[in-house]
Amino acid sequence: MPLRTITLLGKTAAQAVEGFPCNLVDFDGNLISGAAGLYLQFHDKATAATVGNVPIKSFYISSAGPTPLPSIFQLLGPVTFVNGLSIGFSTTETTYTAATATFDFFVDIEENTAAVEAVSGLTTLTPGGGNDLTLQTGGSPKRVFSLTIVNGEGVIVYPMLINSNSEVDGTIPYIQLSSIAIGVTKTYYFGINGLGFLNPAINGFVQLSSTPGVLTASGGLSSTITAKVKT
Repeated sequence: MPLRTITLLGKTAAQAVEGFPCNLVDFDGNLISGAAGLYLQFHDKATAATVGNVPIKSFYISSAGPTPLPSIFQLLGPVTFVNGLSIGFSTTETTYTAATATFDFFVDIEENTAAVEAVSGLTTLTPGGGNDLTLQTGGSPKRVFSLTIVNGEGVIVYPMLINSNSEVDGTIPYIQLSSIAIGVTKTYYFGINGLGFLNPAINGFVQLSSTPGVLTASGGLSSTITAKVKT
């Protein structure tokens, strides 16, 4: 799943950062104002932390604001939150007790597929069967949120997003996705903001190639491609 950066500035209460399961990859911030000895807490919940909630991580902040907050999660590695993510300052270590503080948070998360599936207004596109699918036509730009591909080509295929008015062998893809083995189904997710094409004025396709790096049409035997898109 793609990373998403969430920026929260000048906040004074615990924040519901993500309402779906996610992996916390990195965190930075500033304690703008607040007493020394507060606890920076990370809660596994989809809504803002409330009094008595038990955090899964609680870090002692020895300095009063203004002071930078530690960038710790690059050292810890991704931390999984199965319900959602809430972050806030507490006056107590083992449970949440709201502290008087003003702060900035910069949070990098890896989104769960549930967040993408919950995006409203998605349209499903699918061909009857083959090795390509038109995702946008020139002048009608689309953002792609997910692609599900069943490889029925009889060879390993390399899905390619192509931003061009034609699909001809030798075309260099805009993006090449990870390969799919024979007979395997794979779904790719592109985050809650979706993935757009560089040039919205021309067509956008997904095409299955039998070679990496450059398009070699795979034959269009019996693969299926399903895309979820939004204008």
